[in-house]
Amino acid sequence: MNILHFEYSDFFKMVMSDMVNRCGHHYESKSEGLHCLDILSQRSIDLIITGLELSDEKGEQMIKALNNSRYSKIPILIITSLDTENLQTRLKGLKFSDYIIKEQLTYEVLTQCLDRIEDEIELQSEFA
Repeated sequence: MNILHFEYSDFFKMVMSDMVNRCGHHYESKSEGLHCLDILSQRSIDLIITGLELSDEKGEQMIKALNNSRYSKIPILIITSLDTENLQTRLKGLKFSDYIIKEQLTYEVLTQCLDRIEDEIELQSEFA
């Protein structure tokens, strides 16, 4: 899968790059979500991973823009340090595939999540 990750932390981008590449996927990262739609118009992306705090906007704004765009079928995985209760409040009404709390993020958790999303993508393409 081609994965585009939006995250402001250079350290966390390095961690994610290592894990995603170990999973056998292609990884690209950006710090700013504002130009997300422009990036998607130039690249073939299968999955978007985002945090909720970006360098230029809130992740919710980017997710809302994606939900209302021609890229709305691209799965979105949220990786955040927010607890589940706050996360559910902030993301109410937005469409995303899954979320992982950073404190629970391990290589195994990420692998399981990416495998599940990849299976969903394959199923959707079979019925398209």
